[in-house]
Amino acid sequence: MDSPADYLGGHPLDRDGSDADSYLSFDSPPVLPLPSGTYTLLPLVDACDNVQFPTGPWSGQECKRRWEAHLAKERNAFAEEDTTAAAGDSALADDDEEDDHEQGPAAFDKEFLVPFFVALPSPPPPPSSSSSGASLRRRSSAASGNGRPSFSRLTPLPRLRSSSPTPSTSSFVRARADPSAAPEGAPPIGFLRPQVVRALIEDNRKLVAMNCRPVWAFQPAIATLNLATSAETGPWAVGFEDWVNEEGIDARKEHVDRLVRGWKHAGMFSECLGGWRDEEYTIYGPAPPPSADGDDNPLATGSNEALRMERSACALFGFATFGVHCTAYVEEEGEPLKLWVPRRSATKPTWPSMLDNTVAGGITAGDTPRASIIRECAEEASLSPQFVAPRIKQAGVVTYHYRTAAGWLQPEVQYVYDLRLPPPGSAGAEGDSEGTQPSTNPADGEVESFELLTLEKTVKRMCAGEFKPNCALVLVDFFMRHGLLTAESDTRFLEVAARLRKPLGLPGPA
Repeated sequence: MDSPADYLGGHPLDRDGSDADSYLSFDSPPVLPLPSGTYTLLPLVDACDNVQFPTGPWSGQECKRRWEAHLAKERNAFAEEDTTAAAGDSALADDDEEDDHEQGPAAFDKEFLVPFFVALPSPPPPPSSSSSGASLRRRSSAASGNGRPSFSRLTPLPRLRSSSPTPSTSSFVRARADPSAAPEGAPPIGFLRPQVVRALIEDNRKLVAMNCRPVWAFQPAIATLNLATSAETGPWAVGFEDWVNEEGIDARKEHVDRLVRGWKHAGMFSECLGGWRDEEYTIYGPAPPPSADGDDNPLATGSNEALRMERSACALFGFATFGVHCTAYVEEEGEPLKLWVPRRSATKPTWPSMLDNTVAGGITAGDTPRASIIRECAEEASLSPQFVAPRIKQAGVVTYHYRTAAGWLQPEVQYVYDLRLPPPGSAGAEGDSEGTQPSTNPADGEVESFELLTLEKTVKRMCAGEFKPNCALVLVDFFMRHGLLTAESDTRFLEVAARLRKPLGLPGPA
């Protein structure tokens, strides 16, 4: 058997390890050439994973405690501001109105993000019990196909008194045959900013004014006909009303669709709804408990589907969305690795003209990650499905919490794939018309051009901010998995590694 001395050129190791550095005499694999003065790629992670979401536990009592802590913090901040203002120039008072509309990360950080549940958790013990109003069970609306909300099957219902609060619910009645409830403490499916919560309250009031059943449940309950809602009372949690959950997936989908189409028609939340795609995403609820007869198929994902909704509206609710990203590369014997990098079309509504991953896209409702990536390879890069299918390799996922410049929340999971391609002009790439090399697809219009870049050029452009943020994150993951980004080449290696796969905190397919 060969000894360590044989591998170290005849210099045996001392038992005390004094010659341990001799191991460094070996040739090392190539490392990522970071630009001069750059010692870590952590800023690229920060640019994409740029907001911290609330964490559980998620009982009604804990939701209330979280709200009370936020309220106390806000009161202290207001007290400090009042003290500072009293000592300042009174001329600054003219700026008060502008301050009320402060925007940017600092202002967004002050917002209370309200957890949105499929069904509300059990409420904390109230100081006194109150009537929850008449028991009404009637779907109020259906979405029309012309892009505007419509209402169907409306019949006179008992009128709710102005003092009647919105009934709350403590169970998630599944759309499947299994009527079991989600366990207490199940996580929310999204997070709502204050302006969205106000819009949901207003939607309930409009429904009640039309003699229809409220759709949205709040903790604490909010009187649907009392316009004076106090910020001091929450809500600290929002969900669907029990009657909506009893009708299942279709009812939840119908009412969310009615709602967001109405917002779009009214010109509300244009930062999100202005990019309407007519494409649905799947939104998942808490994982279902095992069935009593034990015949669950662990590979039958999607049994916890809560609803489907318009892609552009997901950020309004802070719903988790799922996509696929593929990095296509060329690696010849004795040659440095190169990456196929596309430039996004200048006409795209999001991130126009920025650099991207070779292929990327969202997973449409009802699709699988693998089917999505193979289709996207054909549509965006003109790569033949027959060529791609046996060669593409799934390489895990990256997760992050992204907040847009307008403050909207996009928690995302990207399934990442690697695709090794033959070098251009090589024997393996002959017949490019058969789809073995990336090229633009005029019918798709998503990509302006493709370029085969060296690692050095790729990283330089990443650090210069030329890449779409989540695409830079996917490339950081690629570099790490391929041994190009190491603990020796990045001073914040461990933090980068941990952030690439952070807990999402929201349900996914189960």
